[in-house]
Amino acid sequence: MSHRTASWLAWTMCALSVAFTALSLLLALNLSNPDTHIYDFCLENSVVPLSFSIIGAIIASRLPTNP
Repeated sequence: MSHRTASWLAWTMCALSVAFTALSLLLALNLSNPDTHIYDFCLENSVVPLSFSIIGAIIASRLPTNP
């Protein structure tokens, strides 16, 4: 795989991860019924996958031979 292809693929997967995480947070907020209880750990559990995907994209784009 070329360096450009690996970088493009890594950042595309990172963008998809960010988009799906934002969608899941939007669904978890349940804006149509504001009186319901929102779980406190939803936001905390979303930070970890986002940080992993961003760090993974940085590593994969800089070091395309890294498995």
